[in-house]
Amino acid sequence: MKNFRSKLLGMLFSAFLLLPLTGLYAGEEGANERQSKNESVKDEKAKQEKASNPLQEAIDKRTEEIRLNPKNPTAYYNRGLAYHSQGKYEKAIEDYSRAIELDPRDIRAYNNRGIAYDRQKQYEKSIQDFNRAILLYPGAAEFYMNRAAARFNLQQYKKAIEDYTQAVDLKPNHVAAYIYRGRCFLLLEKYQEACVDANKACDLGNCRLLEHLTESKDIDKCE
Repeated sequence: MKNFRSKLLGMLFSAFLLLPLTGLYAGEEGANERQSKNESVKDEKAKQEKASNPLQEAIDKRTEEIRLNPKNPTAYYNRGLAYHSQGKYEKAIEDYSRAIELDPRDIRAYNNRGIAYDRQKQYEKSIQDFNRAILLYPGAAEFYMNRAAARFNLQQYKKAIEDYTQAVDLKPNHVAAYIYRGRCFLLLEKYQEACVDANKACDLGNCRLLEHLTESKDIDKCE
């Protein structure tokens, strides 16, 4: 049985954390960039490099917005999102935190800061942020999925199952919820429940977990 559990843990399990990308350029209007006739070659090259890096361009624009209005929570959130997309999680957390200070009901900032904490393996902090996001908006299946992923990383499989179940209740065809809940059931050696979820996921178009179970010699075959 230990060998089976080791194989299961070795299966691809990337934390299913959802980072909404919409809103990164929210409220952005066409930039009024004036190019002087005597613009230097160096400036032109820098401009070209920035144009080829939209995330850095977004950071620069949001930084300017913050300079003009330091109490703009959306600017902090959007800059944090850009930093997040660059993998600069500490800077992203700083901006999400500032956005929350200015707008304590910004569920996006709580959710995304939770993801950033998770990326840094600060799972307890990530769960606290997902708790806040769920409290503010309990109807989002993705928030439960995110909290379940953090709980999985803490090996809190029973609690993760509760969250995946909530996600399924809110979104009955959420294939990922069935897959990840099935894996939690396997780790708890609840094979019948795991097979049920594997079959459901397969019905929805993803048979990977079911194939793994049917090929395993450590447990009975799934029907």
